[in-house]
Amino acid sequence: SFIMAGLDAARAELAKTEAALAALPSGPDPAEVARLEALLAAHRDTVAQYEQMAARYPAGSVPSFIMAGLDAARAELAKTEADLAALIGNAPTASSPTHFHPAAPTPIATPIVETSPVVARLILADGSEIMLPPGKSEYVIGREDPVSNIFPEIDLTPYGGETGGVSRQHARIVCVGNQWSIIDLNSTNHTRVNGNRIEPQTPTPISDGTKLQFGRLVATFRLG
Repeated sequence: SFIMAGLDAARAELAKTEAALAALPSGPDPAEVARLEALLAAHRDTVAQYEQMAARYPAGSVPSFIMAGLDAARAELAKTEADLAALIGNAPTASSPTHFHPAAPTPIATPIVETSPVVARLILADGSEIMLPPGKSEYVIGREDPVSNIFPEIDLTPYGGETGGVSRQHARIVCVGNQWSIIDLNSTNHTRVNGNRIEPQTPTPISDGTKLQFGRLVATFRLG
């Protein structure tokens, strides 16, 4: 009888736990949805600020660092929108009905972004040379991770990137017209320009001979 009593008690607990599990809300984690929605609002505010700064300049005279920042902010906004869409199944929630169809940015008079004909490359401390692929105006620097579907244009893994503290998406080099700049992508071990740590998501101008540091990996930026 004690075996049967134990079996009945175990079955009762099993049924209770199954009912409790069935009662749990399905769908994405509300906390993660809220975090992404807050991040969207911050990115939209950043884009709006850059657009307001650009609108203050005459047509064709917007500084390149403002355009680089605007491009980076728009890219981060699009990435966060995609992350939120993937999380909730590409269907807007009741509290955020417009997250997936944002209004087009207000047109402003800005120079056309063109790829630079100048050949750019990174020279590492050991003499290794990494050419920036031609025909592009933006280059993500980091470490390739097929599992996470991360394939940066400049993969520092073969050059000691992992042991050197390089993040998977560490920094972005941007060329607007003839002006080059670098943007730290919230990397874990930071990005430095000529020895000075730069703030995340803030375009910093660079030129031929600029010393760059990604984590502990040091390189010299070269043009031509």
